[in-house]
Amino acid sequence: LVVNGENINDAATFDKLMCFARDLAAIDPRLVARGLDMLVSGFENQIKQVATTLATPGYDPTRHAEALDRYAFLLQWTVERGESTASQAAGAQPAKGRKRRGNAAGAAGAPTVAEVAPGWKGKLQDLYVAVRQLLELPLGRVWNSVPERDTFIGVFTRLAHKAMENPAYAKDGDLQRVLFDALCVWLQNYNGLYGLVTMITQNLQHYEHLSEPMAALVQLAYEAYGGTQLADEVLRDIAGKSFTSVHDKSGPKNAARFLVRLVQLAPKALLRQMGLLIRHLDSDAHIMRSAVADVIGHLTLYLAAQDEQTEITKNQIGEYFDIIEQRFQDAHYLVRAKVLQVCQFVCSGPAKFPKRRPKLIDLIVGRLEDKASNVRKHAIRALSVMLETHPFSLDGAELRVEKLEASLDKITNELAAMTAAAAKLQARTGAGEADSRSGNDDKGDADSESDNDDKSDADEADDDATATGDDAKDGSHDFDNAGLSPETAAKAMHLQFQQRYYRDALHFVYQLQEAQPLLLQLLGSKTKSEVMEAMDYFVTAVRFRVDGAQAGIRRMSHLIWTP
Repeated sequence: LVVNGENINDAATFDKLMCFARDLAAIDPRLVARGLDMLVSGFENQIKQVATTLATPGYDPTRHAEALDRYAFLLQWTVERGESTASQAAGAQPAKGRKRRGNAAGAAGAPTVAEVAPGWKGKLQDLYVAVRQLLELPLGRVWNSVPERDTFIGVFTRLAHKAMENPAYAKDGDLQRVLFDALCVWLQNYNGLYGLVTMITQNLQHYEHLSEPMAALVQLAYEAYGGTQLADEVLRDIAGKSFTSVHDKSGPKNAARFLVRLVQLAPKALLRQMGLLIRHLDSDAHIMRSAVADVIGHLTLYLAAQDEQTEITKNQIGEYFDIIEQRFQDAHYLVRAKVLQVCQFVCSGPAKFPKRRPKLIDLIVGRLEDKASNVRKHAIRALSVMLETHPFSLDGAELRVEKLEASLDKITNELAAMTAAAAKLQARTGAGEADSRSGNDDKGDADSESDNDDKSDADEADDDATATGDDAKDGSHDFDNAGLSPETAAKAMHLQFQQRYYRDALHFVYQLQEAQPLLLQLLGSKTKSEVMEAMDYFVTAVRFRVDGAQAGIRRMSHLIWTP
């Protein structure tokens, strides 16, 4: 077989190989891997001969069909028997000592074929490298009918599915990638969409360890093989399910892990079906509600990182933040805790979302009094993250109220002075224009009209000055750039931005100071995790010079003598 793959058609050779596959349990494990190596090498040689025949005009490629079918039969039988042999061998081992239960435990945790037969896993990897090469060929010319071709391909897709059932294989990144490549080529070249969708949905339903690998498979198909429809079909299937059974815990858990992993790997694929998946926010399974909240957080970061921020993108981000804010009131404490975790990684990203932070901080402070300890812990951590990632870094990121108020008063006075100067300039300009217009009127009406114009201009100037004074009190200064030099107008706008900056900074500090009495109480909590998070917050607050944080440090010192 190593020399010529066509030798599989020899009756004696084929009978010996069938005996090898049938009696695999009685063969030395070291020889089992060598037998698989021989089969894989012969299969590789046969694939090369098929490729040569297909590339050479005048040759009939259908003559290779029987040999390929025999290889498929033997490889399927050998691999399946080898997997079961490993379980039988492990189950047949006698229990050691007096613990009879150890035998059952040993059977449940039976070693894989890769452990029993050295080199087995490597040969499986070589097999699927060859399968991928074969699937890239036009196999429709080898078999006369589509059902025969699909039956042949189905042998290797079933073997791939069986290999993925083994947790040891699922953790092997190299083997996993080879299997996924072969499946994606099947999807791309031989219309394997619905077969692959069925495989993925069944794996999500029955195998917990395949949740994240299936997300990697969908990502690979979506990005490298144009498998947009695969992602859409799988997500539609998940969106259409109703996780209402109390006893079905693996179903929602696997689906939730799949969605979270997929949004991390390929957020664009999941964004297409988010309108359908959002219905799981009303699911009875809290795991699905938590997963959708997690997905929304990752999609928010993805949309915020886009170079082109269209109006649609901004509206979508706003809608996602509205959903996050609503989930703070979820009935299940694990969902509330997950929402707080979402706030942490969303606000830790490159985008700071300054318009959304004040509302989020108010909601986080409200969760400091939550009845669930886990929620309070994540609320403290979220508040620490908000403090560490705050956007107010003009003055060295310090948050002293006295310093911020002084800077705000200085900027407000500068704006008031500029407002008054602008009003006077506009008044003088208006008076000069009125005098120029009155010089062109008749002499008989000149005096009366001039008096009326002067009174009118004076009244308008007084109104402008009054409005300017009101704006100065309110802190909003809208300048009319007419009559101002470009330098003065630019400086005024810059001062307005600074004024808004210091006001937002003071509002942020006031929110933190409102939360600090609750945090002082949590330093005396009986739950260790809450105390640790509260200590971390006060250490961070002192680093940023937040007023009132020293009280937390003093309270923490008493914990040194607490048993």
